[in-house]
Parts: sequence; C-alpha cells; structure tokens
Amino acid sequence: VQQSPAFLSKKTGDSVKISCAVTGYDTPYIYWYRQDPHTGPQLLFYSSVTDHVDPTRLGQFIASRPDSSHFFLESTGVAVNDSAVYYCAGSPHSDSNTDTLCTKTTPALSPSHFPVCFFLSKTVINTHS
Repeated sequence: VQQSPAFLSKKTGDSVKISCAVTGYDTPYIYWYRQDPHTGPQLLFYSSVTDHVDPTRLGQFIASRPDSSHFFLESTGVAVNDSAVYYCAGSPHSDSNTDTLCTKTTPALSPSHFPVCFFLSKTVINTHS
C-alpha cells in the first residue's frame, strides 16, 4: 500500500486529496479509516471493486476508486476537527495468485476494526485556523 502525501498541514477551508495505491493483487478490497487522537480507527469508506464505494460521501469527504488499484479521499474544505491520522488499508482476502489467505470481513459488521488480513499506510492531516 502506498499513500501520499504522508503529512498535510492545511488551513480551515482548504481542499485535501489523499491518494492510495494497492498493488500486487487483482482486485483488492480497499478501505479508508480515520483515527482521532483519543479514539480507535473508524471506517470511513470501503470499496470492493472499481467504481463502487460505500458510502460515496461522508460529510465534506468523498471517496472514489477509478481503477482496481487506486482509491482517493478528498475534501473540499477541511475543518479543525478533521485533524487526524487517515489510513488506507488494502485487503487481498483470498487471492489465488498468492499463498495469502484472509478472512473476509464485512465492514458493516465491524466498522471500527481493520480487515483481518491487510496492508496499511497513513497520512497525518493537521488543520489549523
């Protein structure tokens, strides 16, 4: 999993775009998580296939998956309370091309937990006035 940028410092109202790329698997499940300073990771978005994201919008954040390996997280205007660590996680589940076997986890059933088998990267967003 490759995510960029690794760190953002933005003023309130600035736009943000974070890119995530998961390579080495045909069609991995890809997830966006957010972790506030005093909470565990919370699922924001997930995608099991190209052009399918659930949900598509969460407040001012939107996610898109234009192809099998890229997943984007964008905001048209960040607020101070958007300061957090944003994780992109990729899960191959059971991939016939490798010896990797992963339990398929339904995000709706465990929204605050990472996938059972995953690869992870992060971006820190610091928003200030």
